[in-house]
Amino acid sequence: MSVAISPIRTDHGGGMREAFATILAAGQTALGRVGAPDDIGGLIAGRPSDDHRWVNAQNIAT
Repeated sequence: MSVAISPIRTDHGGGMREAFATILAAGQTALGRVGAPDDIGGLIAGRPSDDHRWVNAQNIAT
């Protein structure tokens, strides 16, 4: 399984500037905002559990 995440705001590389986040949110995200680590954390952390045992060979887009 792979997870194709949309833009996520992290501190990696010095963080994301607000102007860049606004541009991304306006045109490239379904929810109209840049994501936060908590937005995808549950999906990533829950993958190894039995709740997702039937998910295999999938690309999950967020």
